[in-house]
Amino acid sequence: MSRKPLIAGNWKMNLNHYEAIALVQKIAFSLPDKYYDRVDVAVIPPFTDLRSVQTLVDGDKLRLTYGAQDLSPHDSGAYTGDVSGAFLAKLGCSYVVVGHSERRTYHNEDDALVAAKAATALKHGLTPIVCIGEHLDVREAGNHVAHNIEQLRGSLAGLLAEQIGSVVIAYEPVWAIGTGRVASAADAQEVCAAIRKELASLAFVTMPIRCGCSTAARGTPKTSATSWPRMTSMVAWSAGRRWTGSISRRWPRLRPVVRCRSGSRACYTRRPSSRAINARSTSTLVRSLSVASAICSADSVSAASSRCESGGNGTR
Repeated sequence: MSRKPLIAGNWKMNLNHYEAIALVQKIAFSLPDKYYDRVDVAVIPPFTDLRSVQTLVDGDKLRLTYGAQDLSPHDSGAYTGDVSGAFLAKLGCSYVVVGHSERRTYHNEDDALVAAKAATALKHGLTPIVCIGEHLDVREAGNHVAHNIEQLRGSLAGLLAEQIGSVVIAYEPVWAIGTGRVASAADAQEVCAAIRKELASLAFVTMPIRCGCSTAARGTPKTSATSWPRMTSMVAWSAGRRWTGSISRRWPRLRPVVRCRSGSRACYTRRPSSRAINARSTSTLVRSLSVASAICSADSVSAASSRCESGGNGTR
């Protein structure tokens, strides 16, 4: 059983709610409805943008989905600053990112906390995007595969086999993010093959599995084509705007026409002009929006396991 490619844009701590509306409108006009039959598209804005995105998606009946960048492992209570899964579900979120490398690094989140958040997300009907990955010192020491498998086990601890089948695993080679270094297809496939094999042993049953890998392939179609050979799914970890370019590079027939039309379809704001969007596209925010990701899609755990054991790279 195959799944459609997943493309998700993580905005990180960028874009206020007005800018969020403008970007979602731009995406909606760049990707006509027919493209959603081929690919699932999601945006991951900051918490403060979620209600604006929900209003626009619901009001205009857009087919893209959205999610949150984190959630609390608790449902309610005296947890100042936390946001519960129940709140996110009420806002119509489909996804939530847990265990992102920046949360692990700057907020000291460990695998146990990530596993608790993933379980909470599933309890509230959200699909957790569980992030794992290694830093440069681990990569250079040659321990990257073992490190990622250890993170994977810890981040999925306590989940049932059928729950694991509902999780998206996003592999982030942290050493290639914002450093100018590029994770090659071979780098990604080596770790993804190990991830698939481990998922097969964790789940014990045949089920669809999606696992992701950050490639940091950005810049030109040639770079993207080299880094994403035969990959059928991906997550575009871009902090906002330029991630739509990765769609047109990976699927040239989906090349968007980036143009805003006049008129107002938004629920409570006038559609911005193309000139306004282009001006924002040259702002300092854009300079931080460049990380792309690829998701390696396996038809099933058993199929992925057999490919790994036979020495195949598991991509199609």
